[in-house]
Amino acid sequence: MIKQEYRVYQRCLAIEMIQQWLECSREHEMKLSYKGEHVGIRKVDFFVEGKVMVELKAVVQLEDVHLAQAILFRGLWS
Repeated sequence: MIKQEYRVYQRCLAIEMIQQWLECSREHEMKLSYKGEHVGIRKVDFFVEGKVMVELKAVVQLEDVHLAQAILFRGLWS
């Protein structure tokens, strides 16, 4: 059930961004690097205006692990 709700939220957010004339790409692939070396690829739910990563979470409450994930990928994004 959560996965279905997540997809619905994702579609609704895409509609909102388009209606607000925001440039966004959905399930955007981003290269990750560490000390200048390519270490992998990660998909973010949305990449907005070429600057902001948006990661949706279909959970009751955000936890420290969610913040740690965001910090990690921000640091690895090149």
